[in-house]
This record gives sequence, C-alpha cells and structure tokens, in this order.
Amino acid sequence: MKKSNHIDQYGNVRMVNISDKSVTLRKAVAIGTISVNSDVISSIKNKLNKKGDVLAVSQVAGIQAAKNTSSLIPLTHQILLKSVTINFEIIDLDIICTCEVISEGKTGVEIEALFATEVALLTIYDMCKYIDRNMIIKEVKLLMKKGGKSGDFKREKFAETAKHIEMILISKLHRTFLIEQIKIYAGEYLCLYQDENSF
Repeated sequence: MKKSNHIDQYGNVRMVNISDKSVTLRKAVAIGTISVNSDVISSIKNKLNKKGDVLAVSQVAGIQAAKNTSSLIPLTHQILLKSVTINFEIIDLDIICTCEVISEGKTGVEIEALFATEVALLTIYDMCKYIDRNMIIKEVKLLMKKGGKSGDFKREKFAETAKHIEMILISKLHRTFLIEQIKIYAGEYLCLYQDENSF
C-alpha cells in the first residue's frame, strides 16, 4: 500500500504541504441530480415556492459552499477561486445541477465542485421539503478535472451523458411541438364542426 502523505511518522493526520508545487490552471466539473414530484417542478417553473426563487437561491448556496469548502472538509486547502458557475436543467421530474470551478493554484478544485453541487441540491431540498419529502439526491460525481501533477481526468461516458441529456431535451421539444399542433388542428376541427351545425 502506498504511504499516505496525509499521515506523519507518528500517525497524526495532517494537511499536506503544497509549498513546493507549481501554480497551474485548475478546473473541475461536477454533476448531481435531485428527483422531485410534479408539484415541486411546477412551483419552481412558475416561481410559486413560498420560500422564494428556488434555483437562484440554490445557485448562491452552491457558490458559497465552493468558497467555504476548506472550513468543513478537514484536509482541503484554502483556495483562491477564480470562478464558480452553477447551472440547472429540468428534465421531467429530475433537476440536474452542474458546477464548474476554476482556480490558479497549487492544488485541485474537485472537492470544491463536488461540495458546491451537493449543497446546491440540498438547498433545493430544503426549500421544497414542505411540498415533497420524498425527494432523492443522487449520482453526485466528478465529470472532469484539469491541471496538476496527476494530470487531467475525464469520466468515461461523459460525452455520452451530455448527448443523452441533449436528446431528452430535443425529444421534449418535439413532444411539445406535436401537442401544440394537435391543439391547433383540434381547434380548427371544433370551429368547423360548430359552423356546420349552426344552420
């Protein structure tokens, strides 16, 4: 087993000394999902949640989490972040959160991205729990990281996952278009039927 650099010769836990590391561009992207019921989706889309704008508050919570990661995850370092971007995508009854963190420093920002994703999803849960307590936070994972001695990382099937999400969105748009067309045709048929029976 490889010797841990987080434990000293006396068995004490320590935060790794990164003084001799080079400053490089660091980037990490994490993703996670919360599954909710239709009432939650409706309250978010129509901005009817009694606690406020759910996704806006959750974005702020995620950004705050990224900036404060070292306060709660013991062996992480304090990092000067350059950028934290959090986006949400609603697909059926799933809200997908994607978080990108960028820094120029001596250590990576994977934990910051994962932590921000978790907290953003937890904030959605907190703001919507009065509607649905069966919400499930799931599949929080690192998609990619860039920079550092260990090199770049990209999760397998990352491209396939993005393509799958894209196809679902296209399918939903197509269904919406078909429904609108059906409504138009149904309306035209109803008008024609009423005209024929008005004599």
